[in-house]
Amino acid sequence: MKKFCFILIVLIAAGCYNRSEEYFDKGGEFMELGEFKKAIPFLDSALLENPYYFDVNFNRGICYMEIAEYDKAIRDFDKSFDATPFDVQPLYYRGLCKSFAGDYKGAIKDYTETLQLYNRHSEARIDRAYAYYQLNQFGDALIDANNSININPKDTYALILRGNIYQILEELDSACVDWSAAADLGAKVGAKFYDENCLELKN
Repeated sequence: MKKFCFILIVLIAAGCYNRSEEYFDKGGEFMELGEFKKAIPFLDSALLENPYYFDVNFNRGICYMEIAEYDKAIRDFDKSFDATPFDVQPLYYRGLCKSFAGDYKGAIKDYTETLQLYNRHSEARIDRAYAYYQLNQFGDALIDANNSININPKDTYALILRGNIYQILEELDSACVDWSAAADLGAKVGAKFYDENCLELKN
């Protein structure tokens, strides 16, 4: 009888796991289509079947972030990171949500912790630069932008941001060099900033 009960429990658990996978996969299909709101009910169901399936928390966090429900996204990224503390992606995206919500100090804290775990996370570094920029900490922003460009000289977002920082610091020649480089790499915003601020200098 005990053996039968054990087998029954295993079968029930396996059934829950399979249903959780099915819901997770269905949610992923909607995510690939950009239908993040439609994905959420399937991810909810996946967690009801298996509350310890923390990949679901991560994906649902992405969905909530994409529809600007940042508090819910942060809670999911919290759970995902607590379960996998050496995976920097939940930590990075939590910082991104804080930045989108205007909590730049909180975002900087998460980006910094991300970089402590993985120093070459280029997105965390340039996004931290942007958060510093929003807080008018231009020296710190410039350091991060410089390091980002050293890692990836073709990062147009980093070039444009550094150009903006140089402009605020009244180093327009340096700003124009960055905007021009971004424009040469195909960034329309870089070309716009260059045309608006640098053509007179060139003439």
